[in-house]
Amino acid sequence: MIGYLKGYLQYKGENYLVINVHDVGYKIEVTDKVIFKFNVESEIELYIYPESNERGQRLFGFLDLDSMHMFESLLSVNGVGPRAALNILSNSNIDDLSSAIENSDVAFLSSIPSLGKKTAERIILDLKGKLVNLELDNSNWNEVRSALINLGYSKIEIDSIYQDFHDRYSEEDNLSVLIKSAILLLNDMKSKKNER
Repeated sequence: MIGYLKGYLQYKGENYLVINVHDVGYKIEVTDKVIFKFNVESEIELYIYPESNERGQRLFGFLDLDSMHMFESLLSVNGVGPRAALNILSNSNIDDLSSAIENSDVAFLSSIPSLGKKTAERIILDLKGKLVNLELDNSNWNEVRSALINLGYSKIEIDSIYQDFHDRYSEEDNLSVLIKSAILLLNDMKSKKNER
């Protein structure tokens, strides 16, 4: 499964981008914010949420993990499909959206274009207290992340190994060991991509 893409913007559609990755064009459905952020031929990096069904595979792209996880959370709500979830993310920021859900702010959610009151209420009912908190406030991780950025790795590559890093390595290890471990994860991720 594709989880991340880095390439050059080949084409901008109404609600999607085509990204050229080593001469292969990937059609990625995105929010309006992503479309407006990039120009054709500019380099682009996106986290990818793939969805497969009987009609094939669709790819949805996000600038950060928070947006991708919010999209995934919205999809878990009955009656909210990919197009509606992208519309919600296009018309609100993550902090305001999370706050509205946690505070049962139906009025805020209902103010989002094409989102009715009943769907807003269902989103609050299903997601309140369940949203993933991706604040990377662990001091060791922040130091490792800073070191990797200084070594030339991109933020999006680094954040993509966050979960594996915490699953595999002890917080008690010293910083140099943690940095080497993170580099191994990044190299492993790159080698798997090159094998495709």
